Order: sequence, then structure tokens, then C-alpha cells
Amino acid sequence: MTDEPLDYNIGIATGDGLIVVDIDTKDGKDGVGAWKRLEKQYGQAPRTLAVSTPGRGVHLYFRDGSGRWFPISAGKLGEGLDIRGDGGYVVGPGSIINGKAYEVYDGVPIAPIPEWLVRLIEAPRPSKMVGSVAALKGVDPDIARARVDEWLKNHAELSIEGDGGDTAAYRVAARVMDFGLSPDDALELMLDHWNDRCEPPWEDERLAVIVNNAAAYRQKPIGADSADVEFDVVELAPEDARVKPEHDDMPVTGANTPWQIRMAADVSARALLQSASPLVTGLLDCGAMSMLYAPPGSGKTFLMLSIAYAIASGTAWAGRKCHRGLVIYLVAEGGGGFAKRVMALQKCHGFAAELPLGILQVSADLRSNKVDCKRLIAAVRELESATGEKCVLLVVDTLSRVLAGGDENSSVDGGALIKNLDEIRQAIASHVIVVHHTGKNESKGARGWSGFKAALDTELEIIDKTLHVTKQRDLEFAKPIGFRLESVDLGLDADGAPVSSAIAKMDVAPLEDFGDVLTPAQERMMGALKSAAAKKYGDRYRPGSDAFVLTSKEWDAEFDETGSRHSPIGGRSRQTLDTHRLALVEKTLVKKIKRAQWVALQ
Repeated sequence: MTDEPLDYNIGIATGDGLIVVDIDTKDGKDGVGAWKRLEKQYGQAPRTLAVSTPGRGVHLYFRDGSGRWFPISAGKLGEGLDIRGDGGYVVGPGSIINGKAYEVYDGVPIAPIPEWLVRLIEAPRPSKMVGSVAALKGVDPDIARARVDEWLKNHAELSIEGDGGDTAAYRVAARVMDFGLSPDDALELMLDHWNDRCEPPWEDERLAVIVNNAAAYRQKPIGADSADVEFDVVELAPEDARVKPEHDDMPVTGANTPWQIRMAADVSARALLQSASPLVTGLLDCGAMSMLYAPPGSGKTFLMLSIAYAIASGTAWAGRKCHRGLVIYLVAEGGGGFAKRVMALQKCHGFAAELPLGILQVSADLRSNKVDCKRLIAAVRELESATGEKCVLLVVDTLSRVLAGGDENSSVDGGALIKNLDEIRQAIASHVIVVHHTGKNESKGARGWSGFKAALDTELEIIDKTLHVTKQRDLEFAKPIGFRLESVDLGLDADGAPVSSAIAKMDVAPLEDFGDVLTPAQERMMGALKSAAAKKYGDRYRPGSDAFVLTSKEWDAEFDETGSRHSPIGGRSRQTLDTHRLALVEKTLVKKIKRAQWVALQ
């Protein structure tokens, strides 16, 4: 091994649970627009590992553990959208083509593939292929065995009786042969490095049947995923023959990879793909970190439960659209009273058993106990697998409990908690919101270390049964949202005494009180588009119809005319107007029909 950067490219085999959406923008293709249209039609895809390509495209990585078959396709979902699935590969991050690099620009874990995408790209698995057991030429058997040894010991899933054990063994056998081993060698290594850890271990004869079945029903030749077949072997020069930099103050190591500086134009070209999607429109973004704080007894848990229910059920909250998904509520405070609050929620809304709202009642140390952090991540992933739903919100109630004896005013303890919460957030690719208390002086905000607020994307405060936004990193500030606590009769306890709890009832806020608020220049641009369309089409004009198209020239002329009647706002460069147009498109107020042609949607 060497500390020098590698001078060859990397290939990543897709299939067997790894699917990559290749969003292409070369040669006039609008893969970004095609992907956005799919999300608008079917639902927001989860945030996942994303790799930028030299052509200003993007590779979005998704995982699937069901054994489904995803064939390779090009342009099937729209121009500029390719699928890399079973039998394919993509160029990996760190590779350089024509002097431009493939780079990880969103390094979150790989998310489960959304079901709507599965419905669009899944195909029936091809029937048994005769003669596919033969291995491809060019596979180095020693390298293949070494790779299989390492994979079986450290990465292969285990076979658990009663939990898909047969299927797991079949997948492991198939993957071992993907590396380039024959069925006999695959069986030998699985018995040596894998079988003893299964529950229970397989009998040799039974495991041999599964391995042979995996070989007989292969859809690609043995060794098809071997790097020896797909890529040339790279001979590294001897250490003393390598060219040394004149100054080597910071040698490159595995944990110290070179920093990649991207040009502003490249960053700008990917801005729309990197923009966060709303979890609660105008209030919370997907994948962000936030805090809700209030004095004791102010109703913060009731309010938080109302948000959690709205997201889990996909219903509106205070008039705001919610991105539906699995919600996990970590209850570190509240005891038996929390169960009554959940019961009150069910009595009010009548939700079914399959509602993706999970409750985790534990005493967890998320400050100093890495084991608890890993157990939390594992619990989230287990429930994701059981429900088939992606976790989009983790609620931690309350901060003081998961700080587990740490000092809220200490930058050391507070910093350790924030670091662990951020690692959990990235691991599960979900929004994390922490419930907290105010201090003795409520006017000074949330209790404890000032660094808590600095780490947040959104901060929310409850004052007199009204929710106030006190920080937004990327969104407009929403106006205060009122709520009330409404008593709910739960029935009688074991002694015949009446039991009750409460739910939070929200005031429905008008649309203009939240997020997508237009700037003065954007308002003028929107008004100019409608005005110009009304002049051009007269009484028959109806917003939202593709029949009433305006060109950029017509739109710009109306913008200039209104500017002469009112106080000018901003400059009148083509770039400025295009920026306003892009903002209106992003806020789904305007649609681009084709080059330089536009339609008002509202």
C-alpha cells in the first residue's frame, strides 16, 4: 500500500440489492428535470448517497434487500435518466475522467429504494439459464478467494431460522460466485467463514443444495462482478520510484483523503438536486436537525405528538403539507403518562395498527455511550425493515434525559451530544428534532449551552400556547401558530376511576404565513407573467393550462413595463430575470414548457 493517491479508476458493480439512478445532463439532456417530475408525480425520494459526475450529472444510490430484479435501462423513465441495476456497474467516486473527478457530494448512508421507483423499474427475474455456471475468463482465483474471505467474515448477512434464512443463504451463495468462485469453492468458504455464525448452522448437504441452486439459476456468468474482468489490473510503481512532492506537510492516508475544490459553476449546476425537500412545508426540512423548547407544562409533548402523527399519516398539520414516512418517538421522559397521550391521539384520529409511528421508551445515554447510539440506529433500521417505510423523523424527548447526567451548560458535554445526534441523523438519513426546556429566565431561550442553537437548522419555541420560529437556517420565518389542548376521555381505570388525557388542536394558518414567501422582485415577476398572459389571451385566459404560453421576451417586456410604473426592484439583467424565473419554478408557481416558454400555474 502507499500514501500516494491512486492513479486508476474505480468501478462499482450494481445489482443484488444496489441500484443507481444515473441523472445525466450531457448533450442537452435534462435528467434533473425528469427526476424532479417523477418526484412531483410519485413522491419525494429519500435523501441518499449522491455522487457528482464530470458531466455535471449525479448518481443516486439506493439499496433493496428483498431480492427483487432490477434490469439496466436507459431513458425508460425519461430523457437523461438511466438505471444501473443487475448486471451493471457505475464509475465510483475518486475516479477521474478527462481530468474531472467523480466526487461524493452528499455522503449520507444509502437509503432504501422508494416503492414508487420499484414499481417503475422492477422486472420479472429471468428464468433459469443453461450453461451460466461457467466462469468468465480473466478471473484471478487467488484474488477472488481473498475478496470472498473478507466479505464473508465482515459483511455477509447471516442466515437466521424463521427470518428468511433460506433466502439469505441463497443470496450469500450467489454473491460469492459473483466474485468469481465456483460452486464447490463457494460452498467450502461459506462452511469455513460463514456457516458457524448462522442460527442454526446449516448441515453441509443442505447448504450444498442451496449453493447449487444459486449456481443453476444465475442470471450472469460466475465472476461477472469481478474487477479483474471489468477493469484492467493496475501495476503500482515501486515505492522508491514514485515521484515525491517537494513539500509533504500533509501526506495522504486512508483517513486523510485529498480535499476536492469544485468550481462555482459546477456547484451552481447541482444546486437544485442538493436543495432540501420539506418535511412540514414552510417549517421543517427533510434530513435537518431542529429543537422544540418550552417551559414545563406548556404542552410541548402534545404539540410534538401532533406533528409526529401528521407526518406518519401524511395528513396536513396546521394547514401545511407533510412528507409522509416512518416516525420514531424516543420517549426518555414521561413514563406511563405518554401511553395515555398516544391513546388520546388514537381516540381522536382513529388510526390503524399499521400507522408508521413507532414509540421507543428507554433510558438512553446519547452523550457518552456509543453503544446506546448504535442500538438506536439498529432499532430504527429494524423497524424500517419491518414496516417497509423509510424513517423521516426521529423525535428525542427530552434533551436533558439523553444527556444522561451531563452538564447542559458545558461545551464538552453539549458538543458530545450534538456530535452523536448528528451522526445518528446521518446514519438514518432522517430529520432529528430534540424536545427541550427553557431556563429560569424564559426570555433567554432554551436552557444550557449556546452551541445547541448554533448546531440547529430550525428552532421552535412555545409561548402561551403559540408556536414561534426563533431560528431558520434556510427557510423563511413562519408566523406564530396557535394551538389549544383539548381534553379526551379515555375511559375507566382498574378501580373504576375516569381517565383522561389531551391532544393538541392546531389553528390552521393561511398559506402565505409559511415557507414559499415571494420576494418583492419575485412577486413582480409573477404579476408580470399573469398580466402579460391576460393581455395576450383575453377573457379565455386560465392559469395552469399549457395552452396559454408566454415567451421569455413577452414576459420580460411586461416586467419592464410594470417597473416603469412602480419603483424599480433590482437590476434588469437577463441573468437576474432568469434567477427570478427559476425561483418561481421551484415554488411550483410557474412551469417551463420548453426553451424560453412559460405557463403560470396559479
